[in-house]
This record gives sequence, C-alpha cells and structure tokens, in this order.
Amino acid sequence: MLAVQSVGVHITFFLCALQSESLYPFVQLARITVPTSLDNLSDFVAHLDTCKRIIHTYNKFCVPVTNDEESCLRRSSLNQQQIDDIITECNDSSVPSLLYA
Repeated sequence: MLAVQSVGVHITFFLCALQSESLYPFVQLARITVPTSLDNLSDFVAHLDTCKRIIHTYNKFCVPVTNDEESCLRRSSLNQQQIDDIITECNDSSVPSLLYA
C-alpha cells in the first residue's frame, strides 16, 4: 500500500505492507516540497525524478491481494465516532498524556 501524508507544502510518501496480523509497518519513500510560487517551480522540477521513482515503486510493490490467508489478517479501520473520541481525549487537558508520562 502506498500512503501519502501532506503537511503544509510538504508531501511524504510511505510504503507499507501487511507483515503479520494487524501489523502494517511504514517505510518512508520520499518527501517533496510543493512550490508555493512560480519562483519555486524550478525547484520542483528536481523532484520529478523522485516522483517517477515513487510511481515505479507503487507499480512494483502495490498489487491487489488475492491471497485469502493474507486477507484474513486484516482488521477493520476505526469508524468516525472512534476517531472523534480519540481526538476529543487528546484535546482534553485534564486527561494525562501517555506521551509525556
């Protein structure tokens, strides 16, 4: 699977694969910066080779899964209510954060 994370003008590409039950390790493939003006457009041209390699990697490794054994290892994603609950808990300053314990 190819995953994309966009934060501001930075786009990061990750490759992940199901390794065991419910375990999807991510490996960063590349990070590019999107131009914010015509002046920065020439810098983006340097990233075209990187974009080509990302597409090549996707075509090589991201294939449809037909193996029933691998399919049974998948787990469903969180639903919207579960995501909202997590965000609410993270924004609640009265709940201690495990990250800073």
